[in-house]
Amino acid sequence: MKELRDMVVMLKVSVQTLQNDNSEMARRLTSSERELLDSMKRIDKLENLNKANTKVAFYTALTDAGYVGPFATDTTLKFSKVFTNIGNAYNAGFFKAPVKGVYYFQFTLIK
Repeated sequence: MKELRDMVVMLKVSVQTLQNDNSEMARRLTSSERELLDSMKRIDKLENLNKANTKVAFYTALTDAGYVGPFATDTTLKFSKVFTNIGNAYNAGFFKAPVKGVYYFQFTLIK
């Protein structure tokens, strides 16, 4: 009978230790969940800011000096008069699309 009582006491101590460990793990899990939710909110906020800052638009003119060409070989025309360059995607005569999207280009030719 004494052995059974000792065993019951040991089991109670073990159960209490496991309950304490479980409570600590539950506290840590709750804290980690809170941190994860806070991090996800910050990521969403940064992604929205990034989307808002990726606007691209430019307006340029080839020249105001009159005629250009004709050329005997293929020639890259550099639109040197830059009136608007939102997003800085137009640089030194070349346009590089900084974000995925649909881009619309229009030009006028007078012959």
